[in-house]
Amino acid sequence: MTGKGFNLITDPWIPVDGGPISIEEALVNAHQIDGWPCSDPAFSEALMRLLVPMTYRITGMDDHDHELYRCEFADRQRRLLDEGRLDPECVRSYLDQHRDRFWLVNPPAGHEPIAQDSALSRIECPDKPAKAVFAWASTSSPSLGPHAATDMIEPGIAAQALLTLRLFYGCGTVTGHPATGKPRGNGKNPPLRNTTSLHPVGKNLAATLIAHMIPKPHDTVFGEAFWETESVPGQIAPYARRAGMLEQIAGRQDKTFYWHTTNGCITGFTLAAGRGTAPDLAIEDPYTLVRDDQSPIRPREGREFWREAQSLLLKSGDDQYARVPILDWARDGDSSAENYPPSEFGWVAFSHRGERSKPVERASVCAHAPDLLGIFQPDASRRCTTFLALAADAERLMCDEVKSAFRKAGVITRKSKAEEIAEVRKPARSAYWHRAEADFWQVARDVVDDEHLGERLREHALIGFDDATAHLMHERRSHLAVVESRRWIERWRRQSNGSTDRGDVTV
Repeated sequence: MTGKGFNLITDPWIPVDGGPISIEEALVNAHQIDGWPCSDPAFSEALMRLLVPMTYRITGMDDHDHELYRCEFADRQRRLLDEGRLDPECVRSYLDQHRDRFWLVNPPAGHEPIAQDSALSRIECPDKPAKAVFAWASTSSPSLGPHAATDMIEPGIAAQALLTLRLFYGCGTVTGHPATGKPRGNGKNPPLRNTTSLHPVGKNLAATLIAHMIPKPHDTVFGEAFWETESVPGQIAPYARRAGMLEQIAGRQDKTFYWHTTNGCITGFTLAAGRGTAPDLAIEDPYTLVRDDQSPIRPREGREFWREAQSLLLKSGDDQYARVPILDWARDGDSSAENYPPSEFGWVAFSHRGERSKPVERASVCAHAPDLLGIFQPDASRRCTTFLALAADAERLMCDEVKSAFRKAGVITRKSKAEEIAEVRKPARSAYWHRAEADFWQVARDVVDDEHLGERLREHALIGFDDATAHLMHERRSHLAVVESRRWIERWRRQSNGSTDRGDVTV
């Protein structure tokens, strides 16, 4: 390789207010950086899974010599939060040990580029390397994005894309790997596609990273992060049986990858069939919402996280709740509960509902949960589940009346596809749930008078209905249809059986 190298430890690539910074700057100055520093939700997910394993090592919370009891772990965590920053000498000492594993492009002789397979630089491609682009898609196209986006991209942007790629994209195929020959087509879904993750957010990045650390389960050891193991070029890196809580960024990647550069900028890349890392690196992620059998709970289309709170509040098989290890730790009845007071920590819920053809920025939702722990108090839990059921009933009536108005206006018919019907309902649902979300957190805090809750939801439904049908009011025929449908929402009242059928609407 020729040209200028780029190292993620020392070169700026993490986007924060004030400009990009390096990993070293992010950790040394974490106490001066915003608690959730990046506006891109998908990259933020990847960044947390990169920096948190480092934080375990830097703080010594992965203590191999002395297994920490939960109360000891909580006490140490609280002391770190009180100190308010990561020790800069410990940060630099740890990063210096692994600096050579973080070359993105053009590493010195004898070193491998991070999360890439340098063997792909030595094969004869049937086509030219795919063009480098800003936006990533998840189709079988080797371009992975708009063909005319750009001729080259800066290494910092490429680094963000590479980490996001490993967690969210099942890539297409360009050419066969030298060890396997022919391409094999699409591989398994990446580990965070169609998942919901929960994250505590402190007043600065240092507090956020410290709060992300939880005690290891009794049957688990802290493994070695992939940058701590020997790098061997080839189809499958020899990381077998090294899985552990620190192996969060490796995930499952069924395609190998390699950047191509010119004069220090990235001009293209090669993808090939074959695994870039061993499959047993995929582990239980402590931030992902899972079922009792540890399978991820897939977010439902068109739903914000707080509406998915039912998964956390309602019991499922064998009297168990849906689990998130970080939330289990935050709700622990011992001293650890004091480590996440609402005055110091909020929560962020990240949901990815991507299909193979949907770019991650269109498939990702990042929602703020201001008092997530509060909804688990017995009285708050009852109020929240009642509210969610009632709000869903009001939404159902609103959507039915939007559909009825559009059908009478001739915009849709009985033969219209579900996608067409969903499109006309979309503005109503968006306006409705945006307003209802504020009510949810007020209900959790017992601020909203239960007697007036139905009235507020009805008003939200009317606003949503009006947003969706505003353009139908210009013609007499459609105007009458809108007025008639709107009256049914105006007459809606809270029903004892939760029904919102027209025949049961209370007048």
